[in-house]
Amino acid sequence: MKIKLILTSILLSIFYLETIANVGGDMEGPEFLCNDFTTAPTYYWSNNPQAGQTTTFTIKDRNGNDFSSLDVSKNVTTGVMTIIIGSHMTNFDIMISMKITLDGNSETFTRRLQVGIGDELTAAMLSTSNSTPRCRSTSYLTVYVDKESQYGVDFIWTLPTGWTKVDGGISNYITVQPDGVHVGSISCQMQVQGDQFCGGDEILNYTGPTRSISFSFSAPDLAKESPASPKQITFGSTASFSFTVKNLTGATYYWTLPCDWKGPNGLTGQYVTTSRSVQFTPSGYSGPGEELKVHAVLDCNGVSTPSDTEKWTFGWALGQGPSISGSYLLCTTSSYSLNIASPTGVSWSVSPSNIVTTSSGTGNIANLTKSSNGNGTITFSYGCVGKTQTVTKSIHSGPYSSSDYIISGPSSASRNQYVYYSIPQLENVTSINWIWPSGWSYVSGQNSRYLALRTGQYGGVVGVGVNNTCGQTGSYATKYTAVYGGYGYSYNPNPVSNILTVTAEEVITVGASAMIMESSSQPLTASDV
Repeated sequence: MKIKLILTSILLSIFYLETIANVGGDMEGPEFLCNDFTTAPTYYWSNNPQAGQTTTFTIKDRNGNDFSSLDVSKNVTTGVMTIIIGSHMTNFDIMISMKITLDGNSETFTRRLQVGIGDELTAAMLSTSNSTPRCRSTSYLTVYVDKESQYGVDFIWTLPTGWTKVDGGISNYITVQPDGVHVGSISCQMQVQGDQFCGGDEILNYTGPTRSISFSFSAPDLAKESPASPKQITFGSTASFSFTVKNLTGATYYWTLPCDWKGPNGLTGQYVTTSRSVQFTPSGYSGPGEELKVHAVLDCNGVSTPSDTEKWTFGWALGQGPSISGSYLLCTTSSYSLNIASPTGVSWSVSPSNIVTTSSGTGNIANLTKSSNGNGTITFSYGCVGKTQTVTKSIHSGPYSSSDYIISGPSSASRNQYVYYSIPQLENVTSINWIWPSGWSYVSGQNSRYLALRTGQYGGVVGVGVNNTCGQTGSYATKYTAVYGGYGYSYNPNPVSNILTVTAEEVITVGASAMIMESSSQPLTASDV
């Protein structure tokens, strides 16, 4: 059985190879026919005729649809097809397919017959690799015609002023190089050599209508050269450095400076020049969020055309930047300062305002006086109008309260289990005092952020108070932890009339299950209760 299957597979493979084998040869017949033709075109296999040969012809229009029999039809005799074309039919294509089958082999040949040249070339047949080349760019682009290039038929191309041909030009495509300044249209028309077709003489050529594809410029392409990436600057430094973009011949460059920066001759805001490389001086304090921008304007085809905009963003060198010095805790009065000597338009504020009283201090110095206990933020602002930079620092006025040190820890635990509690890190702490339920065992952590205990038989409250350099806390933060694994009680009978038996059972909880480890019963009389 196995041998038979293998042989069957081999035979099927041989049959498959035979059916797709190339039969050779080609389709014979014209590719072009003038509108005033007098002889019907014929098509046949170049190896025709051969014994056992089967030939099948089909004709379609350029969209793959059948013709009306009154427009185009065919007559096939002994492997030769004659195409009958109505006298009213001009300027169109016939798509011809011929399938040859011989000795189990088959192959299909295709050809396009162009009848006339008039309006067969339409504007819709033209396409391009790029219809909007960049202003001042000389990158190649290609225009295509959805029409076969045939012997005796040339494609005549006309280019915009200043554009040059790179490849093609008489075939159904052309590759060109724009001059980067002029735009317009590329036009094409088909021309038939009259001495080879249509009964004309050697001088007369038949030319179809002109079809065009239009081009318009997109913005010129501006690119950074130096530095190529965002610029890291030294905080407080006013050392000058240069920025460069690629050259665009004849361009005017518009440089928009960051806040407080200066260009040549101390100019601020926008600097206009024909130079692609300019040196600027930073203020020393304009950092993240600031941008240096530049765009170019060129004359393209008589129109001033702006380029895209390139920009550099800035950040402080590692470990640098504005900061506020001063104590986190405001007990009575304290001074805060911004590490900028004389920034433009500096001011400061505190939020919420009720934690401090009206305070002195101007510029980069703020002198604050405690008004009430609480958390707040001091904010320094500086920079140009519309480009304000802000620096913030968190502060706390007075002693801490329970809301400042919320306890993290378990909400439930088993009897005799180790449990752990903690509070957030706080500044200027002088002491931390923990309390825990009676019957629980202290393990470690008193006077630190972390506390370890061992539970007793019953749940209870863990509390903590934190004192700082401003004074003692006004309240304790608390955390309740329930304890499971104590004693349960059962009553018998229920209801009772005379004697009641109470049974105490030790219940140990394991996961979702409870186990009774030991029990005892004690009958009670009415006089006992």
